[in-house]
Amino acid sequence: MQNVAATVLAQYAASPRLNALINSFNAALSPDSFISDFYGLIWNIDTAEKYGLDVWGKIVGVSRRLTVKDDFNYL
Repeated sequence: MQNVAATVLAQYAASPRLNALINSFNAALSPDSFISDFYGLIWNIDTAEKYGLDVWGKIVGVSRRLTVKDDFNYL
């Protein structure tokens, strides 16, 4: 419901309370921010964080844990 004017009957279109109520309801149910966050934090591998990296690790079969053997002589 992006177009509030098309939703409200003409006789109620000038009501600031009704328009504010519909706009706040529209903002609360809008999936735009969820889709943006999902893409940025999980789906886009360049910007993925924490859980998104775990998901990508399962997809490609790579763990985020790095195991290193300590058998190298430093001196």
